[in-house]
Amino acid sequence: MAVGACIIGFQSSMQPVIVVDVTHLKCKYKGVLFVANAFDEYRNIYLAFGIGNLETDASWPWFFGKLHEVIGECPNLVITSDWNISIENVWHNIFPMAQHGICFYHMKGNMKCTFKLKKT
Repeated sequence: MAVGACIIGFQSSMQPVIVVDVTHLKCKYKGVLFVANAFDEYRNIYLAFGIGNLETDASWPWFFGKLHEVIGECPNLVITSDWNISIENVWHNIFPMAQHGICFYHMKGNMKCTFKLKKT
């Protein structure tokens, strides 16, 4: 879902960088909230979001498909996300001309967990 003003902004004003992520809902309904955001040249933010049961290989194509319906083909598009394999499996099918980048914050967290440094 994207509000009308956000759809117009995505289509006409956004910088060609979209950040996608998911957050887990912890209320009685559970599920996940998918979010895509972008900025325009004046730092206005444009959001698109969707709610799903789980973050899976089946749910990301649905969300990226809906996002593609809103923004269409975007030249020089860069999609930034965490290091989720489900995102890696789908973004290039729906946005074949886009580049994919990994969020440094998430990459740093993954490296800290993977490579435990010894204190000297």
